[in-house]
Amino acid sequence: MEDKEKRDVRYHNLKNKCIYVVCFAAMLGVLGTVYYACFFREIHMDLTHNVEVSFVGENGSGHIEIERHDLNYNQRIQPFYDSLSTSFSSDGTLTNGDEVTVTIMYDNALAEKFNIVIDENTMVRTVEGLAQRFSSKDEIPADFLRRVTEKGERYMKSHMDYILGQDFNFASDAALIDQRMLQRVFLKANDMQIHDKIIDIYQMKAEGKKEDGSVYQETIYYMLVFDDINSNMQLSDHQIYGEKALYTEENLGEETGIICYFRNKYILSYDVILL
Repeated sequence: MEDKEKRDVRYHNLKNKCIYVVCFAAMLGVLGTVYYACFFREIHMDLTHNVEVSFVGENGSGHIEIERHDLNYNQRIQPFYDSLSTSFSSDGTLTNGDEVTVTIMYDNALAEKFNIVIDENTMVRTVEGLAQRFSSKDEIPADFLRRVTEKGERYMKSHMDYILGQDFNFASDAALIDQRMLQRVFLKANDMQIHDKIIDIYQMKAEGKKEDGSVYQETIYYMLVFDDINSNMQLSDHQIYGEKALYTEENLGEETGIICYFRNKYILSYDVILL
């Protein structure tokens, strides 16, 4: 009976040792696989895979914007990702239909160090979606002009306190008496590097007090400028601004006077078209 117990003990000891050896060997295999994968296995990369290319601006003067979304799950090769940079074949005067080559540049020494094989690092994209300029006032949609009017009215209302305080000469108690739009002008640029504009000209009459407390009335002329007018027909807040116009009574109601005013103001950079 005692011999049987001894045999059972030796059997269980041997079994435990075998299990230990098998587990240890398996662990070494896993570690070896991980070590190989991290330090010796070649890593194939397409550097263009997570690159987003877009084209912005106007047809004939557009430019490219590139954004990389590098996904790195292996921090060991982070220095390689940090070395990446972008170049492209464009001079900033893009036209719809042009082809642009984008190249993702990398450090060859780091690629060799981390066993990285670059499968692709260039891509060709066709320019599309650039806004077109209106060739004449007849191309400007009536609905867009209505939006310009509505946007302008909201701008004037929200900026009225500033206009009364900065563009009139009252000392205090300024209040608007009358406001009317006199003329709308389309400024068509003669250079692709400057934007087309729409300008609304307002006559504004207000009442306020002088330094001595006496009440008087003042009339000014105010320009509301809508910049970057094209087929995108966007009216973002940053495209709209106002300024006091140095008009005289003699200019008002005279087409030639208005045209001359804008030609002098912008030094012949635009064709002035009354809308």
